[in-house]
Amino acid sequence: MSVHINADRISCDASTHTAWRVSGPAAPVEQWRVTWMPHRVLTRNQAITAVMLAEHHHDMARTEHAAVLAAWAGELGLTHNEVTTALTGRRSNP
Repeated sequence: MSVHINADRISCDASTHTAWRVSGPAAPVEQWRVTWMPHRVLTRNQAITAVMLAEHHHDMARTEHAAVLAAWAGELGLTHNEVTTALTGRRSNP
């Protein structure tokens, strides 16, 4: 699995979810959107985190990955359940 990052787009091999830059190249702060949170404007780092979560969301139930994925979700101000709901349309067990 790999995440691909360039100036205007972020994608990964394991998911169809992507992020794209919505601000112009001369903007003082880059603004990004991601397919699974289309109404939210993100920073570049948050967009990378969101794509990483999309790539690894199937690991969220695995105990050894739970802390890392929960931290990534927290960087976006989300919980495990909110990420699962947004990515799959169903709630996970708490």
